[in-house]
Amino acid sequence: MVIVGIGLQYSIRLQVIVYLAIATLLSQSLTAARPVLRVLTTFDPSVGTVMERVHEFEAEHHCWVDWDRVWRSEVERQLFGHSIAYDVVSVDEPWVAGLSDRLLPLADWPRSVLESARKAHPLASWEGKCYGLMQLENLYLYVYRADVLGDRVLMENFGGRNGDSPKLPESIEDLLALARFFKNEMAYQALALVRSPPESVVIDLVWCLESAGVELSGERMRNKPELDAIREGLQKFRRLHALSPQPERPFSLRSVNQVYSRGEVAHLLQWSGFSEQLRNPLFSRVGTKTSFGPLPGGKNREPFCLTGHWFLCIPKASDQRVELAAAFIDWYHLTVREETKHAEEIRGSVDKATKVSRPRSTDYLELSKRLYAIAEMTVGREASLDECAQRLIHDLSPLKFNQSERQP
Repeated sequence: MVIVGIGLQYSIRLQVIVYLAIATLLSQSLTAARPVLRVLTTFDPSVGTVMERVHEFEAEHHCWVDWDRVWRSEVERQLFGHSIAYDVVSVDEPWVAGLSDRLLPLADWPRSVLESARKAHPLASWEGKCYGLMQLENLYLYVYRADVLGDRVLMENFGGRNGDSPKLPESIEDLLALARFFKNEMAYQALALVRSPPESVVIDLVWCLESAGVELSGERMRNKPELDAIREGLQKFRRLHALSPQPERPFSLRSVNQVYSRGEVAHLLQWSGFSEQLRNPLFSRVGTKTSFGPLPGGKNREPFCLTGHWFLCIPKASDQRVELAAAFIDWYHLTVREETKHAEEIRGSVDKATKVSRPRSTDYLELSKRLYAIAEMTVGREASLDECAQRLIHDLSPLKFNQSERQP
């Protein structure tokens, strides 16, 4: 009986081992049969919402999605490196020109998986070809405390007009005056400006130059009449940063939100892609008091918005996964549209503002580095505004620009 029992136990164990081995082989076989789509996207908040639903795409298309979600600097390193090891990538709007020879034109994407009514964005195009579809419609905004700017007594003390709605600054001069008022007369910091990553500093410089009537075009920068406008834009930039607090660690897109949400500043500049949490009372103690508007404009006091759109593109190196990659981008677009209504609210608040893009150039990475160096030179006050303006003209003139590719 003992021998029989031992033999029975051995037989059961052997069957279990066999079953486990078969199950493992089947699992590996099924896994191997599923293609893996490699995706690289920027770290904007909307991506997290879509990532939570990626299993729906995997089930529908019988694939796996290997998704890397990183900050802008890492996306830049991956895209401008030796080769692109992804099937779907996020591309910042000023990079499109420099990456056009490494991206698959939209005309070569499989039409069977794309919405026929989709309209391509002009900033995803270069030299007549479109290279991607919208991932994040991003606008640089003026974010403010509606209860503060709408306070009748406060605004009368400031000297502004007051009506039923808050009086928003219409020019950078208005914004500077309001920031000084907050700093000198109230318990708020003047104005928190994002200084990390360096591209944030470049964006503020472009805003100030554009508000002074400067278009960053190589041909126009050689004309002497531009010098006064350049000097004016640099002066605005210097005064803005003089009023902005300078913590030990420069403000990032996230830390500036935290400062605002604690009630330490009454207004700030922020991208629409990072502004949704500012309205969330679970994140911000002033969430229900927060409103959005366009950036203050220039001499004509007309508001405008800088654009910072991100596009989903397919690298040419992804020739074996093109149809799956296009299907993913199509699914992403539809999922984002279902998930958020914040973008629609933002559009409504800036619908009358002129949209201005950063310079369009195949040499944008070098252009950005030079603009950042000029910004640091201007803020540092080691050089005069004339010297900074001449440096800007000298450094930017040799670079390649395509004025016709600027957003109308």
